[in-house]
Amino acid sequence: MRVEVAVAGAPFGAWSCPQDLATQAGSRDARWLDLPRVSFEVDPATTLGDVLNQAAATLGVTAHIWESEERPVSEWALRPVSEAVHEVAFFRADNADEGREARLITAPILNEEGQVQWGQRVTTVPMGTLEIAAQKDLIKGDPHKIYLFPSSPAGAFDHLDWTQIGVALLAAEKVLARIGGVADGLHALASVWKAGKRTILGLKERLQKRAGTIGDVQDLADTREIWNIQEFSKFVGCSISEAEALLPVLGLSQDSEGRWTRSKDDNPTRANALLITALYAAMYGLAWDDPESSSLAGAFTDVLAALEAGEQITHERVSQIVHDRMDDNVLEDDDEWGSSWEAPL
Repeated sequence: MRVEVAVAGAPFGAWSCPQDLATQAGSRDARWLDLPRVSFEVDPATTLGDVLNQAAATLGVTAHIWESEERPVSEWALRPVSEAVHEVAFFRADNADEGREARLITAPILNEEGQVQWGQRVTTVPMGTLEIAAQKDLIKGDPHKIYLFPSSPAGAFDHLDWTQIGVALLAAEKVLARIGGVADGLHALASVWKAGKRTILGLKERLQKRAGTIGDVQDLADTREIWNIQEFSKFVGCSISEAEALLPVLGLSQDSEGRWTRSKDDNPTRANALLITALYAAMYGLAWDDPESSSLAGAFTDVLAALEAGEQITHERVSQIVHDRMDDNVLEDDDEWGSSWEAPL
């Protein structure tokens, strides 16, 4: 197969390259065709890391072992580019940033049973396997056109802790139980959430064996607007009944034709907004060991209040709500849990 690798971004950290390449790659306005790039033929069994090593050698991009800043980076000891690369992305013609922001550290691929396997470092995956994953919409973009980002890791978060996920899921259930009678529809939402939470925790061991979390399943669900439940069940490794309980909290609903579809406005459903809140709470360390935490409960309460007020909730908005609650312990006791909640008129 033929692959093409483009360098995106001027090198920083323990990376170096020719100055003209740095100038060209570092331009904020550069499109795929403007970036320094190289193409060549590879065997499908070749790993993405080996592809990046070959491309970097051709373009003059080098990765180094961090040493004293008393000497130029170019004089530091070398290390394989495939080991230094933290994340990659694939070109997308239908995307405003041409796929550059959809970066991967690990790659979701299919195992021999046809289930999704998470947790494998993307640079260790053979190109043929990535090609199949792209055909199945498990990864976005064209794996034959690869972005090489010559930058050192900057503390990016690439996993979620199941213990914190469990605490956050329980916190959401407790909040719904406390305020479920305040607004129309929250009782039904509590029922959907309880079934979804039970299913998520029931999948924990199966997902862990494939290095996955419910965050990975959410990412998987987000790759399509319409899901065939049999294919979704196979990918996740769950039964049809488990998928039927899981898909509503992943933001999909069943239409009149029996298909599971996502909202056309691309905004999370209420149940999905709660799951996204739980994932951000686990990601930011807000859900340690106490589902009764006032800050954690407050995050779910604020998200529900925003939804009931008709606010358009996005991932970014949920992230901000959780972040605002990280150091906020306003709700000190049970009597104050509802202090930020007002039923819609």
